[in-house]
Formats: sequence, structure tokens, C-alpha cells
Amino acid sequence: GVKVWNRNHIQMPHGDSLMGNGSSTQSAMIVPWPNVHGKYFIFTTDCFENNLTNGLRYTEVDMSLSGGFGDVVSSNKNILLTTPVCEKLTAVRHQNGQDIWIVTHKYGTNEIYSYLITSAGVNPSAVISNTGNPISGNMIDAIGYMKANLQGTKIAAAVDFLHYVEVYDFDNATGVASNAITSPPNYLGAYGVEFSPDGTKLYLASESSPNIHQ
Repeated sequence: GVKVWNRNHIQMPHGDSLMGNGSSTQSAMIVPWPNVHGKYFIFTTDCFENNLTNGLRYTEVDMSLSGGFGDVVSSNKNILLTTPVCEKLTAVRHQNGQDIWIVTHKYGTNEIYSYLITSAGVNPSAVISNTGNPISGNMIDAIGYMKANLQGTKIAAAVDFLHYVEVYDFDNATGVASNAITSPPNYLGAYGVEFSPDGTKLYLASESSPNIHQ
């Protein structure tokens, strides 16, 4: 979430000073620019130790630059979408099979923010859904993963120091999250989440024993 390297493990000419953080749970996520060959977006989230100040940002990478080894487009670097957000970041394929949603959890609220990426680029206007518990108070509560199932119908978020996990319905046509289900706070240090390939099961990694929960 801070530096960008090419395939030869050499830092790209403008590939430094991205505003993620090595301590952030999901500091960086790379997604292709839909229907635009060789261009990608890197989305970054800040960490609670930095008070989540830098929020959710994105940076463009153009693989046609630097003789085909790629470079960060300096005019489209660290573009702010919103702040503060939790250390949570996931991507969901749009129902049309082309576009992509980038989803995060706004800190201090119960709001899920969904940003649509199309062939026109990143739409800076989020689809905002109010569902589930607010994540507020101590910023350390911003820790924990957010992941979507492969079907694009569910999103899960772990809330580490509050010891629970939430699961939302997700409409990948509209970007709306709804119908939050919140677990009891029985999972000490709830951190990692992942769905089974068929989307019927959720796995949670936590500090409590057993450490993997289904």
C-alpha cells in the first residue's frame, strides 16, 4: 500500500508514497480498469495508528509506460474518495460481468460505501448503505478483514477488538448492502474472513480457540 514494483522487482518511477500503510489490515487492492487494456487501479486504506487520516484513495497504473514495465500515472495518484474508513477493502464484480464495485466501511458510522468502476473510470460518488453496527469509539476497532463471496451476493466483515463478525446481503447491480447479521461477540480478536467457493459457508480466523471458525 506504499510502493509499487514492476515484474523485475524494481520500483516503478513514480511508485512510491502511496497513502496505504503496512499496518493496515487491507492496505492495498489492485483491480483492472474495466475494458481498458493494460491499466489498473490500486486502492489503499490507512491504519488506525495514523488515525485513519488518509482514508480510501486510488492510484492509476499504466502498463504501457516505462517500455512496457509500467508506471504510476502521477496525475492520477492518491486520489481521495472518502475519509476516515476502517481498514477494510473488498472488490465485487458487477452483475453485468464487466464493471467492479470497491466496498469499504466508513469509520464512526454503520455505513457501507460502494464505489463503481467502469470503462469511464472510478465514480467518486458512493452508494451508501446503513446496515449493521456502527464502528466507532476506539479507532483500533477499525481492524479486521472485509471479503465478498464469489457470487457477489454476500459481504462479511470482522471487527477485531469487538470480537464479532457481520454478514451483509449485497446487490451487485446497485451496490446496496443490507440485512446485516451480527454474530455474538464470542470471537476474541476476530480478524480474517473468507467464503467457501460456493458461497454457502463463511470462515473466520480469530485469536480465540479454535482459531478457525466455520
